[in-house]
Amino acid sequence: MRSDVQAAKDDAARANQRLDNKVFRICK
Repeated sequence: MRSDVQAAKDDAARANQRLDNKVFRICK
């Protein structure tokens, strides 16, 4: 079972990657 902290880190990383992808597409 994952800890809440690890789950939060995973969610944050996923959200950051989505933002990076959006910004990358908009900038190109």
